[in-house]
Amino acid sequence: SSGQHQELLLMIPKAELKEKPEATIGVVDYINESENDAMVFDVRKKFEADGMVVNSINYNEQTGDLSYDANYRN
Repeated sequence: SSGQHQELLLMIPKAELKEKPEATIGVVDYINESENDAMVFDVRKKFEADGMVVNSINYNEQTGDLSYDANYRN
């Protein structure tokens, strides 16, 4: 499912996948270092590189919630 794939791209640390080391985001590292703008930029860039159309990405610093509206092109 695409939701599960998106979650894997977000959670797997950068360069962890040997086949595509540039594909993953590792959001935990961004959150731990308070680089929220860079995280949102990287999520958009990596989702688009993976073939998604990204409509919106939002990160709430107070709650720690990351929300996005992104779907794979058909």
